[in-house]
Amino acid sequence: MNGFLETLETVANAKFDGKYLFSGTSTTQEPYSGIVEGPTQYQGSSSTGVVVLSGDDDLDVYLAGDEAFQFVDPESNELTDIFSVIRQVCDDLQSAADGNLEEAGTRLDSTIESLEVASEHLLSVVGRQAVVLQQLDRVEERTEDLQFQAESILSDLRSTDVASAVVTLQEEQNLLQFTFATTTRLLETSLLNFLG
Repeated sequence: MNGFLETLETVANAKFDGKYLFSGTSTTQEPYSGIVEGPTQYQGSSSTGVVVLSGDDDLDVYLAGDEAFQFVDPESNELTDIFSVIRQVCDDLQSAADGNLEEAGTRLDSTIESLEVASEHLLSVVGRQAVVLQQLDRVEERTEDLQFQAESILSDLRSTDVASAVVTLQEEQNLLQFTFATTTRLLETSLLNFLG
């Protein structure tokens, strides 16, 4: 079980791009200490790191660790963290191994209920983060589309053949002059010229 706690410690203190993911707005501060040996100390911020996309759209990107890993224990009705519950499971299993089966069994029943609540809490956090990830993916796709469109327009502007454009302009100007000349000839003829 200590190996599991060490894995959880790695997850709880995970970094992305040099910033701690579960440290709230204190992204340079390691969020947790004492996960394996106890007691667990949270040193991060209680505020989530928000990225504003546009107008009313904002995403909680850097979660506060206390929000992600703490929950209300159904037994004590107090705020506790998943690390304490797992350490309690380790202690209860060790107690059972030492021969205190009845006491360990009773405590394990209570601890398992707390683990189920912790599991539900973590699943809800994962669900919220999955939604944020989908939104970020959509923003990335939209950004790539806009970048492609801008590059296409820029390419069209750069690839314009100046000589061809001048010839086309001259053709259009000649056609316009011919149209004006024809219109002038038609309008010169009056009713008297027609009768005479």
